Amino acid sequence: MDKNGTIFVGYNLSYDDERILEGKIGDTFEEISDLSVVICYVD
Repeated sequence: MDKNGTIFVGYNLSYDDERILEGKIGDTFEEISDLSVVICYVD
């Protein structure tokens, strides 16, 4: 079953090098920390 939607990945939140990445379900994120926040919005 294929799902459509958006993924937001955030890490180093509240720091100078904060990163928030956006992609689609199924995308690969190379720059990710072991401690990340992931939010998935399914259409």
